[in-house]
Amino acid sequence: MISKQKIHQTVDKKLFSPEGGRIALSANERIAEFLSFAIRAKFAYVNKLNTYPFVLERKKDMEAIFIPVAALCAWLIGEKVATKAARRRLNHVVQVNGTRGKTAVSRLIQAGLAGGNIRAVAKTTGTLPQIIDADGTQTDIIRRGKPNIKEQAWTVRKASRMNAQVLVAECMAVRPEYQKVYQHDIIKANVTVIVNVREDHLDEMGPTLEQLAWAFGETTGSF
Repeated sequence: MISKQKIHQTVDKKLFSPEGGRIALSANERIAEFLSFAIRAKFAYVNKLNTYPFVLERKKDMEAIFIPVAALCAWLIGEKVATKAARRRLNHVVQVNGTRGKTAVSRLIQAGLAGGNIRAVAKTTGTLPQIIDADGTQTDIIRRGKPNIKEQAWTVRKASRMNAQVLVAECMAVRPEYQKVYQHDIIKANVTVIVNVREDHLDEMGPTLEQLAWAFGETTGSF
């Protein structure tokens, strides 16, 4: 009479006996063989799916989106790296901030530094933004669109290309969160001049004079 154990071994050999002639697969070998089969089946399914027109059309749409986004990300990263490198080549950045009189004070600081044989370049903002070279040459900046604080990243790189030792930059950020980004991520000024604190732009920087002063304070300090 055949025992139950022997019948179980016989069935196990018939079901799991491999082509190589071994009697039975171990548990780990069974798992590995199953995973290998699953992977092959998956790739076969994906390859077949890729031949369907709607899948090909979706892939083209994804590529049309991905390539411009990837190019934009690469450009933004390259711009940030170039701005950091340009900032390191400048000995000092003087930032002029405050409610009124920033442009006039920026011009005075640049003229004073240039008069002391320091190659200082100034950038003024407002309705007529200009770059002022160390020799006093003034060049208008032609904007495409509305003013944006990212313009100052270009200013840092421009001053570096002009071999400036010092950049005097009039602050063009208004909102408190932009003031912080402007200082700590773009300009990184190690000298800040706050000309005054007056009740203006309270809808964006206030609503109190104290809050206005704190907003200007975001552009001071170490970086």
